[in-house]
Amino acid sequence: MSIYNSTAAVNPTQRVRSVRTSFRSARQTMIGRVPTVFVATLVLLFVASASARVSNAQGGGGANSPTTPPAASSNIKRILDKSDPLAFLLDSKKSLNLQKSQEDSLKFLRKEMQRMQEVIYKDLDKAAAVKDRGQPLSPTIIFSMTKESEERVKDIQSAYRDRARGMLTERQTVQADSLEVIWKRGLPRTDPLQAKRPPSDD
Repeated sequence: MSIYNSTAAVNPTQRVRSVRTSFRSARQTMIGRVPTVFVATLVLLFVASASARVSNAQGGGGANSPTTPPAASSNIKRILDKSDPLAFLLDSKKSLNLQKSQEDSLKFLRKEMQRMQEVIYKDLDKAAAVKDRGQPLSPTIIFSMTKESEERVKDIQSAYRDRARGMLTERQTVQADSLEVIWKRGLPRTDPLQAKRPPSDD
């Protein structure tokens, strides 16, 4: 039988109608699936948003995440680092005409002093973090501990200042004393603990 005698060949209009019907059925199926895809997308967005909120609440990072409070030693460390007597001598090495051997000795002495100071800072932070019956220590107790640590650091700086001066010549010592007067004028004049002083118990 010739293919020209088939229905598809004889009735091309019927073939076109069949194609249109198939296309219309497929389009209706896709349209029916749109709400399902849309709802699934909304669910995924909601879950992602909820997870981000939980992560931030647990300190998972981000601009609005909780920040750790500064350590108890941060205030006095920031102030007393500026009054480092050995750093002053090293910064003034050109004016004092320090020799290479003197500079190396001062650097070694400064590292030793910094290690001793760091021990005090760490001890202070550990003591301030201790809780009394599950509650943080009172501001008065922390202030007292911080004040004591401050005085200890000052004593260390004073002792190492004297040791450093022993490494200088007489001429360098006179010059250092003169420069130190000017240097101290630029140091903070207020008590580093004044802003942190606890309210009076009266």
